[in-house]
Amino acid sequence: MTGLRPDTRYRWTAAIEGGATARGTLTTAPRDLRRPLDLIAFADYGAPNGPSRAVARMAAAERPRLMVTAGDNAYLFAHPSLIDDTTFGPLRDALAQAPNHGVVGDHDIVVPAGQDALVEGFGWPGRGERYELRYGPVQIVALGLRSDAGDVAFLRRALARPGPLARLVVVHQPPKPGDPLLPVIAAGPVTAVLSGHLHAYERRELDGAPGVPFLTVGTGGGPRNAERTPRSPDAVTHVVAFGLLRVRLEAARATYAFVDLEGRVRDRAVRPLTP
Repeated sequence: MTGLRPDTRYRWTAAIEGGATARGTLTTAPRDLRRPLDLIAFADYGAPNGPSRAVARMAAAERPRLMVTAGDNAYLFAHPSLIDDTTFGPLRDALAQAPNHGVVGDHDIVVPAGQDALVEGFGWPGRGERYELRYGPVQIVALGLRSDAGDVAFLRRALARPGPLARLVVVHQPPKPGDPLLPVIAAGPVTAVLSGHLHAYERRELDGAPGVPFLTVGTGGGPRNAERTPRSPDAVTHVVAFGLLRVRLEAARATYAFVDLEGRVRDRAVRPLTP
């Protein structure tokens, strides 16, 4: 598409054989962060239950510029015959107004054809692993299921690219102390690391990357039990609730607010845009 102005809202209509089948609006990316840019993040969603559908409705109501999902996009697993019902159907209204830049999780890779269909539907490069996308001044560096030593060179190259004013690293399983990527993240600059896997919200601080918030947002409706919701030892905040993370990026700072399905802000933090 050509001729679009930056930071401008457009209406769109999708038509098949001359008949309108879907409508929505989209806002093109800005060139900079002189005005705040709002995005949302969540993970572990796409379950055939009420909470997952409620999070999808909440995502649409936020009217985000961008969505970031941190894996496990379908339950119990991604399958070509199921993901319209578990994932794309519930997210229809949210996806009509914002792209989703995310990664695959454990449940998304069980059936290779399901992973292919999911990734094709969202338009993710690299089968949802080790890719980089830009939304104007925001860089999304997607690692995939988990981080390991094989990601070091890729992440270092991605973070060395000039231009982005905010850089978000997305990986499904939350990095742990001693992760080989922590020195690369610390040298960044990385604005934040977003993960899922744990079916709760956590804000963590890791010694290997001081000043960088590690945010777990596995709150999209995936089933909860004691095994899936333990508190991480380095968690500053641990909230067991369904909801999503609001992220506001602006010239000098990033604001993070976890909001539950009742609209209550359960955690809020303000950090420098480039720690």
